[in-house]
Amino acid sequence: MEFARDQVNQKLFSINRICQLCGISKNTFKNHKHPNERFLNKYSHIKKSVEKVIKDNSSYGFKRIKAALKEDYSIQIGRDALGQIVETMVLKHQKKG
Repeated sequence: MEFARDQVNQKLFSINRICQLCGISKNTFKNHKHPNERFLNKYSHIKKSVEKVIKDNSSYGFKRIKAALKEDYSIQIGRDALGQIVETMVLKHQKKG
């Protein structure tokens, strides 16, 4: 799917043509989302809270961030999910800068 999106973004092929060549439907092309994007959409409601905890307490690790989220915002989240949220936030920040 990434290949098809790249080809359309580079204006090498139209959506109709790339779907025909790759053997996928237009609906699949338009509705497909990257797993990271789906993950961030699922946890978008707590992103601001995570950012605030990190901003206010830059020395906190995942364990303390998780505890602060539970104590201050009544948000329970797993360690791995929290790690992935922080990682994607850092990656987006690096791409901007």
